[in-house]
Amino acid sequence: MNEARPTRILKELTRILLLAACAYGTLDRALPEGFRNIAYAAPGARFIYLTNLSLYLTIASVVLGYTIRALKATSARLCILYKDLIAVSFSIEGVVTSMFWTLYAINPMLLRSKVLLSKELSISLTTDICQHFLPFVLMFVEQSDTVLVKRKGCAYAILALGTLYLTGIWMYSSVYGVWAYPILRKSGAAIRIMLIYMGCILGVMFYMCLVRINRFCIKQVY
Repeated sequence: MNEARPTRILKELTRILLLAACAYGTLDRALPEGFRNIAYAAPGARFIYLTNLSLYLTIASVVLGYTIRALKATSARLCILYKDLIAVSFSIEGVVTSMFWTLYAINPMLLRSKVLLSKELSISLTTDICQHFLPFVLMFVEQSDTVLVKRKGCAYAILALGTLYLTGIWMYSSVYGVWAYPILRKSGAAIRIMLIYMGCILGVMFYMCLVRINRFCIKQVY
């Protein structure tokens, strides 16, 4: 690796700060109590939000990277798992970031009910950035230290996770009558399916871009 020591230190500090911001985004204290009482009223409701699931996956990816580097692990399977997690996490965070800010700019009520957007319950911009932007930046930093290889399995994994998410939130809605986002609640079955798989296609596009970005980053380092 040809990176200068100051560059490596700066990158590591950036990674730590971004990881801390992502961890903050998962905490209850990041959300107003009134927001939590409404959004998370149903059992396990926090797990129907793609934002939360992607945050958990991103944090797990980075922690696994730290573990591998600390233990100097050489297991081929573990290293492949880590690289695949980077690819999938980057892609999903790309979807979350792009779709959240696009829909929010069009109409915030596509993502949050009128009650949750009220001044007393609205989420702070700091929390939104920690949840819907910095995780994507963190995965960009994380991939820069690892040589990624284009694998069809990663694209299939994105599609599979999209299918699993759609199935999970549909089953949850049938039991508790709750959808994570108003845009899904107000849409018919066909539109819901289309929205989820549009997200999957966008995720695959982010993955294809990641492979190219990674090649460029690695050339600059090695």
